[in-house]
Amino acid sequence: MRKKHTGQPLDHLFKKLNALFSNGTTLEELNDLHNKALSFTPRSDYEVKDKTHLLQQINDLYNFIAEGV
Repeated sequence: MRKKHTGQPLDHLFKKLNALFSNGTTLEELNDLHNKALSFTPRSDYEVKDKTHLLQQINDLYNFIAEGV
């Protein structure tokens, strides 16, 4: 059985990104999330892929916001 609070390391950042997107996002919150994703050090191939996908989603959101302005 898994110990408490031992999910995938980037899951909470993905959840936060989804919450930001649905609730409206400030650039400060998005920059903070981007910095946290960049500072994450992957420990496996799966985490490398997760980090890449997370950064891609953040960049896509940046582009979406830029087009809307």
